[in-house]
Parts: sequence; structure tokens; C-alpha cells
Amino acid sequence: MKFNGEMEFLCDKDLANVAFWWSGAAAFLVAILTGGAAALKYWLELKARRWDRARRSYESFLDVAIANPQFVGGYWSEAEGRFEDRNKYRWFMARFLWAAEEALLHVPKRQRKEWERVVKVMLREHADFIASPEARDEVDCYFGALNRLVRERIEETRLSCPPNPSDD
Repeated sequence: MKFNGEMEFLCDKDLANVAFWWSGAAAFLVAILTGGAAALKYWLELKARRWDRARRSYESFLDVAIANPQFVGGYWSEAEGRFEDRNKYRWFMARFLWAAEEALLHVPKRQRKEWERVVKVMLREHADFIASPEARDEVDCYFGALNRLVRERIEETRLSCPPNPSDD
């Protein structure tokens, strides 16, 4: 038997029980903390991988844009009547919209405003396609920040174009 300092005696058996339960609680706490740290690390790495993939997607779109310098702003209107050219341009814009959506979904918060400005510039340059009735189905399928920017661009285009007097 041992003296515990409060005028009571603890048996060696009681001390062993207390030590057993405290060591179990400590091991459980260490396991919880380690699991939490591993989950946090996994989540941060997943975010980084998604952002990296989105950035590579946008870079891939830029490669396509460099390889197709004819697809400047206003190309959709200029290619009126040329089905093959318009079809290729549609795929060009679909690639841009997909890459832009990926970038806007996964961009780190501190860079979100810069990326929104980048996308706005591109949407402004290609407003003739974005606002055209033929492209409605293609631009309506995006959501989140890209959908908001597309809607803003369509509204700006609609407000900046004077009504056609022959429509009366």
C-alpha cells in the first residue's frame, strides 16, 4: 500500500487501474488528434490538386487559343453562314467556358477577384457569342460564379445594343 497525500491509502491494484484508464484516454486523444491532422492534410492536398488541375485546364485552353488566332472577339458574328467555322468556334468557346468554370470553382479565395477579372475580359471580347440565341443552351449549363458572370455579360450586351427599328 502507498500513501496518497490525503490521509488515504491506495492499493497498488487501484493505482494500476487508474494508470490503465488514463493511458487509454491519452492514446484515444492522440489517435483523435492524429486522425484530425491526417484529414486536414488530405483536404488541403485535395484542394491543391483541384486547383492545379483547373489551372492546367485553363493553360490548355490558352494553348488552343494561341493555335487558333482567328477566334478573336467578334468571330461568331463574322463567321455567319459558315457552319464549319462556327462549329469549331463553338467548341473553342465550350473549352473556354469549361476551363473558366473549373478555375472559378477551385481558385484560392485570395485570387478569386483576379480570376473573375480574367474571365470577364474574355466574356467581353466574345460577347457576340455569349449573348447570341444560338449559344443559349451552351452558356446556360454553367453554374456558380461563371453563370453569374455570363448573366452579367448578357445583360450588359443587351443594354448596350440599341433596339433594331425593323423589329417594330
